[in-house]
Amino acid sequence: MLEDFKDENWDKIKEEPVVISQMSASWCSPCVSLRVIMQKLSEEYKDKAKFFYGDVEEGAINISSQLGIRGVP
Repeated sequence: MLEDFKDENWDKIKEEPVVISQMSASWCSPCVSLRVIMQKLSEEYKDKAKFFYGDVEEGAINISSQLGIRGVP
């Protein structure tokens, strides 16, 4: 399952053994397409990794800056 996250959840998320996260924005068309793919992958690999989605303008602003993300897609 692809779970949404916000800055305040990041510390707990990074404690997971294997994490795949998508940093996106709701207005980004390629990001919306990628989210569908990430959802399918999260279902296929649910026993191997945790999948997360963070919107760089809607709650994941600080962590995306800390990670050096300067643009999407």
